[in-house]
Amino acid sequence: ESYQVITGTCVDPSSNWFEKMTKLRGYQSSIPFKVLGITTDDADNFFDASKFEYGYYSALLDGLEAFGRGDHSYSSVTSTATYITRPVVNPGNYTGDVTYDGEQDCGGQPCQVYSRTTENGTIRIEGDGVFDYSFP
Repeated sequence: ESYQVITGTCVDPSSNWFEKMTKLRGYQSSIPFKVLGITTDDADNFFDASKFEYGYYSALLDGLEAFGRGDHSYSSVTSTATYITRPVVNPGNYTGDVTYDGEQDCGGQPCQVYSRTTENGTIRIEGDGVFDYSFP
């Protein structure tokens, strides 16, 4: 829960997100389990598509088995969940692990950058809601 978007705020990679994912993948080598990521909205349950996409591409970079949005109103009155359209992309298979590209200049501010290559391009997460990808 609160994967990459915590109560409506994007997580900076320097917040130990990468270390947590590394530990989870290590645990998976001895205990078979899946990792699912869910964002959480702010107290007003405001949905922000760009923050959702930041979480989505972070999950794609991390190779999570599933990803979704934590909606405060889910099942509260209607027992239904709001459908959120995911980006339609074709990254292909991973060709490398997640790499730390170091601290870089991101629009005049220093940021921690992580990336991962696939057979169709690259996923790049800069933090604070900034992401990029280069595949169809």
